[in-house]
Amino acid sequence: MNQGLEPKLPLIYGKNDGPYEMITSKIEMVHQNLKNLMLTNPGERVMDPRFGIGIKAYLFETDNSFDSSLLIQQVQSQVSKYIPGIRVVNILIKKTSDHEFYINLIYNLLVQSNRSNMSFDFKVTVWMEN
Repeated sequence: MNQGLEPKLPLIYGKNDGPYEMITSKIEMVHQNLKNLMLTNPGERVMDPRFGIGIKAYLFETDNSFDSSLLIQQVQSQVSKYIPGIRVVNILIKKTSDHEFYINLIYNLLVQSNRSNMSFDFKVTVWMEN
């Protein structure tokens, strides 16, 4: 049995890791935690209503009301509180259309002795059907 850090999401039955497949890399674990933080709406997590960024809500803001600095501030605040094992170096947000934008988060993993920059790319899209 491998030594895992946390279960992979979505949960998948795995014969090698016990009841579920496990994440064995710290980088993969950070990426899963960042994805959960981005996609969770504030108030959605039981016992911690402040957890989450609720990134999908930003998709429906018009170009005039979309404030990337507010989103950057929220990401930095949430990451420092809920994922203290990383240090955010830079956050780039590029809105490509009314219903799509990209977030590139560059960070250092603090538990590694060589603190090279790592990147987490996140694409948020909503498809509108006619």
